[in-house]
Amino acid sequence: MFLTTSANERSTLVVTPTFVDSDGVEITPTSLTWSLLDSSGNVINSRSDVVVASLSGDIDIYLFGPDLIILPGEISTHTERHLVLKATWLENGSIEYPIVQEFIFFVKRINGAA
Repeated sequence: MFLTTSANERSTLVVTPTFVDSDGVEITPTSLTWSLLDSSGNVINSRSDVVVASLSGDIDIYLFGPDLIILPGEISTHTERHLVLKATWLENGSIEYPIVQEFIFFVKRINGAA
């Protein structure tokens, strides 16, 4: 899923994912990790399988500073990033289901941000 906003280089982006069951009812996952990747699948800023400790209420994932840099060799003014979420959900206390979501967004180069 593409995010409708881009992130400014070295700024802050907050992603608030929601999770729903097969009936479209919002659920709370029992576990959640996230990874930040470039368009080739390389991990950005060592952000691989980051555990989200608190799963109650809104879940906010904050990306900032080194998460939102344009790397050497990335000459585009809008660089693609992938935020991959891996969660599990326990239905009726007995069946565990995997959930995978991917958010694609762009980091926009800001002159003088480096």
